[in-house]
Amino acid sequence: MVATSASGTTFIETNLAQNAGSLSASGKQLVLIGIDGQKSLYLGGSCAGNGTNTLSGTINHDGAVSFTLNEGGNLFNASGILNPTDIITGTFQSAAGSACLDSGTFIARKTTLLSATFSGQLALWYGSDSVTATFDEKSDYSMTVTGTTSQTGPFTLTGYIAGNVTVLSGNIGGAAVQVIGMHATGSSGVPTVDVFDPSGKSIGTLTQQIAHK
Repeated sequence: MVATSASGTTFIETNLAQNAGSLSASGKQLVLIGIDGQKSLYLGGSCAGNGTNTLSGTINHDGAVSFTLNEGGNLFNASGILNPTDIITGTFQSAAGSACLDSGTFIARKTTLLSATFSGQLALWYGSDSVTATFDEKSDYSMTVTGTTSQTGPFTLTGYIAGNVTVLSGNIGGAAVQVIGMHATGSSGVPTVDVFDPSGKSIGTLTQQIAHK
């Protein structure tokens, strides 16, 4: 989900659970990421607060959606409509008494299970290196990435995925690493993973390897 307002853009990535007409997400199933003026990412969104992020709401048989996002103690009410192509569009605004005031629009799209191999150049702790990585998402939203770098050899990273965002940690080239991956579709229509370090600085993009017949 992408929320846009005068204060900026926030990616609200979630593994949304649906029980009949009820919607919910919390903990690792809900990751908020903001974008600053230098196009760097930061975890937590623009109204991060100090508590746990949660989302709860409803969807009815006509596709009308309403939910409340608790962004670390700051509440936002949203409403929208699910269209025939499984895209939800709508508006949001701060709840009365919220310490962080904001309002705007949002658009949400359904994601698919990520299981593919990507390659590209990444700026790792020891310098630029060519990386090939296979992403394997499980049904419980855990993620394992196995791959190799040209300079340091094989590696394995593990973590979790929420929506289009993967948070991973492990060891590459003898050093502990943590990275954030944002899955998207590149300008050529081929899936990509934009990779960031824990501070939100971009370290490169991996492009899905497509088998040619």
